[in-house]
Amino acid sequence: ADNGTMEAWEIEAGAPNGLYRRGFTRDSLPVGTEVLVRGYRAKSGSMRANGGSITVSDGTTTFLGGSNPDNQND
Repeated sequence: ADNGTMEAWEIEAGAPNGLYRRGFTRDSLPVGTEVLVRGYRAKSGSMRANGGSITVSDGTTTFLGGSNPDNQND
């Protein structure tokens, strides 16, 4: 959140095998890791989104395999 409070979101990503091939494993995000996710929020306005990419605090960005795989820089 913009005011510094924590928010719990549900982020949809691509198939686990595709994420694994990009180097994203179950150990890539330890509990409490700050992340920036770029994607598209659910039309319902709920705290759910189709993730496009995820960036962790060290600057590493991983494509999540969302609904537009041709545009990996969004």
